[in-house]
Amino acid sequence: MASLKACAVNCLKRTATDPQVQRVFDVVTHKCEYLGEMAGLNNRISAVQKGCVDRTEQAIRNAIKRGQLPAHVNPRLAAIGLDAMLYGLISSWLANSAYLPLKRQAEAMIDMYLDGLRGGNISRAARVPGKLRARRRRARRS
Repeated sequence: MASLKACAVNCLKRTATDPQVQRVFDVVTHKCEYLGEMAGLNNRISAVQKGCVDRTEQAIRNAIKRGQLPAHVNPRLAAIGLDAMLYGLISSWLANSAYLPLKRQAEAMIDMYLDGLRGGNISRAARVPGKLRARRRRARRS
């Protein structure tokens, strides 16, 4: 769980401090149409995003196995949620840096998200199905 947090915090802090990362993200998200020869770039960006979400999902699965997150957390939805939060924070900050002191608040933002996964009231729709949750509990006991 610590490595997942460190990676997410680093992503936000690096964006806040590295002008090259800021330019690339801004162009890719706000100033580029993915038509014609740029369609391939969109495919590459999608592949990178999928890889990040997949690795995050695995880190969340591992955190559940170690008891760092509750068994009812849906790893895929939690990973997609973290990805969306990072993307949204960065996008909003690039559009208006007064939106949030990103570098200073990066850790607090990630902690809030992870704390929500640890103990927040997760809706029934976002939970792991009951049979899978029961299997996880049995596996942890063995």
